[in-house]
Amino acid sequence: MKIIKYLLKPFFLLLLFNSCGSMKTFEELNIDKEHVFVDDGIVIKTKKGRCSKISITSDNPDIRVLKKSNCYYYVSSLKESTGEISITFNRKKNNSISKTSVVNFYEHGTKDFATVEGLKIDYDTTEKALTLLGSPEWIYKNKKTKKESWFYYSKGLAIYTENDSKTIGAIRAYCTSWNIDNVKDSNGKAYPYQIYNIGDFSSENEIFNMNNVINSLGEPNIKRMFNPKNSTISYDYIGFNNDKTTNFSFFFKSTDVSDYKGKQIEMINFY
Repeated sequence: MKIIKYLLKPFFLLLLFNSCGSMKTFEELNIDKEHVFVDDGIVIKTKKGRCSKISITSDNPDIRVLKKSNCYYYVSSLKESTGEISITFNRKKNNSISKTSVVNFYEHGTKDFATVEGLKIDYDTTEKALTLLGSPEWIYKNKKTKKESWFYYSKGLAIYTENDSKTIGAIRAYCTSWNIDNVKDSNGKAYPYQIYNIGDFSSENEIFNMNNVINSLGEPNIKRMFNPKNSTISYDYIGFNNDKTTNFSFFFKSTDVSDYKGKQIEMINFY
């Protein structure tokens, strides 16, 4: 799921043109977002009156630009992709002005454990999380460390920042229903999307347990008792695919760190 990241802030594109040496008019185009999932799309609108002079294309054949009306365009993709959107304002005498912007489409889930829901750990920020996931249902701010914990109950996710920065340091996917102690209305859903080539938790009839993990990934680097009080075991995979920055852990209940067979996964930490 690794793709090139473009550091662009939300923006307005202004297309200007001159007539007889002075500015006569301008066309304002608004691209509503630059990061989006493949099951969503990007809307480009322009003001009425100049619509027929605008043309919009993409340099990536996987990214489709659909003209819904003279003043309304819809940009979409069927798979994860990055490309440039070229917006051209056609003027008289075969003269035109063009502007380009980069758009990114992401698939849900994780293919490499380094990027989850389009968010690359230790690289992307909560600003991008807001663009892709929207606002979390609850944010916990640690006054001492300045770290933030963003809880998405409806998406089965939690996002954790590094120190006092907005950089995402870890992401947690909950594999069953969950809640936060002493927090009202914190009933969370299971994360529904694909985890690597192992499976997902979207179907109640599908058996996705630690057997699937070991069969797909092999033995973990570390097996440890994470919480003796409630017998929570953690299987830690460190430096996945020879990438020292890609680490993740599967959590399940057992009284023996070696007894994983048939155990239901409760959550996955990506860090």
